[in-house]
Parts: sequence; C-alpha cells; structure tokens
Amino acid sequence: MKLYYCDRERGTETFIAEAQEDKEIWRAMEHWLTEHGFGLIYVIHHIEKQKIYYEFGKEHCFFVVVT
Repeated sequence: MKLYYCDRERGTETFIAEAQEDKEIWRAMEHWLTEHGFGLIYVIHHIEKQKIYYEFGKEHCFFVVVT
C-alpha cells in the first residue's frame, strides 16, 4: 500500500509512505498530522477502485491509500 497527501485545490499529490499493513499506514498519517499541526482525527471520505480517501479537516485535502 502507498500513502499520498492530495491537495485537490492545487492539483498536487505527494508521496508520504509505503507499508504492508494498515497499522503502518495509520501511523504514517498520524505522524504527518502531528508534524503539520492537525489533530489525530481522520475518517474515510469515500472509496474508489483501489483507493481509499481519508478526510482530516483541511478543505480540499485528503490522504489517499492506494492498495
């Protein structure tokens, strides 16, 4: 699995981490959130074919997990 930070307003997608297990992905999201001054709350926004989009409270921005 690969984790990306996506800013749809700017049209950017930034690679954050690669992992074998969900726990590793969640740890990477939590690490990124704390480094950038956000809380540790993230929820699934929607799911597409091999992509899970997580919302974390910043408008137009998502974490995307590609399975």
